Amino acid sequence: MLNTFPPMVPTRPSGDDSNAPATTAYVVDYVTATVSTAVAGIGVFSSASNGLVPASSNSSAAFLRGDATWATPATQAQTVLQFLQTVNTSTTSMTAPIPLDNTTPLSTEGTQILSQAITPASTISKVFCEVSFLGSINAVSEIDVSMFRDTTCIQAASNMVSAANRIVTFSFNFLDSPTSTASVTYSVRAGPPSSARTVYLNANSLTGVFGGTASCTLTLTEVSTA
Repeated sequence: MLNTFPPMVPTRPSGDDSNAPATTAYVVDYVTATVSTAVAGIGVFSSASNGLVPASSNSSAAFLRGDATWATPATQAQTVLQFLQTVNTSTTSMTAPIPLDNTTPLSTEGTQILSQAITPASTISKVFCEVSFLGSINAVSEIDVSMFRDTTCIQAASNMVSAANRIVTFSFNFLDSPTSTASVTYSVRAGPPSSARTVYLNANSLTGVFGGTASCTLTLTEVSTA
């Protein structure tokens, strides 16, 4: 059988000549004062001792730091530092191949069609590279395009052409991290998958289109993340 004890009813402190039980309001005030006194003696935590969490900053974005202060995360601004573009409107034929296999394209494969140098302003800058290609091939086959930073291939793409000498356009991009403030050169090379086929730049079998306004482009945008 469980023991049953009568509830404990706080009495008034010494000096109060009343023997009547304390009221609810008195108990609340007494407990509040007691807790406040205890809390005041603890203090806020630090790297050397345990303690209380400091009062909230009332910001949903704030976080509590190890030094017991509230802080707001710094925002990372992205600023365009420079914008460069090179355009090729020439009509030319290319037979030097870029093999469509599981090897990394080389800077000696295919034919260079675009080149643009850039000098980044910071070692932490990003360079957003965008390539747009327009051309045809003399067979049902692929047109292969590769992009380089100096002699390092950083991206490649292939587009299947469903009919001989049919004009196609395609584009691709890459966000590069050159980690340098020295001049770097981005270039684009194009070609068929084998030397048995011919790729025509800005043309349909060497016949230009759109009155010479058709073009291939390489666009470089330096973005600061500091």
